Amino acid sequence: MYSSDAKATTLTASGEIFAGPGRVAQILYSGGLVAGSIRIRDDGATGDILLDVATIGGVQQLDFSRTPFYCKTNIYVELTDVVSCTVVHI
Repeated sequence: MYSSDAKATTLTASGEIFAGPGRVAQILYSGGLVAGSIRIRDDGATGDILLDVATIGGVQQLDFSRTPFYCKTNIYVELTDVVSCTVVHI
């Protein structure tokens, strides 16, 4: 992966981060006061779940740059009890 190929999108609520095919390479998040979750879905809010991560409080980083998650249709992020989430995608 070349750094010029990457884009980053920050969300504070569930939503689409890219309206086309793409790969999720990294996730940086700030967890809430209670345990929560981040789900990466392909094809919108009801699409296939490609990643389901339980979150904890504080700032955390998840690195998938060696094996990024591929979304065929679009990249949708579902957040539960997460303050903010930055997704690096290519």
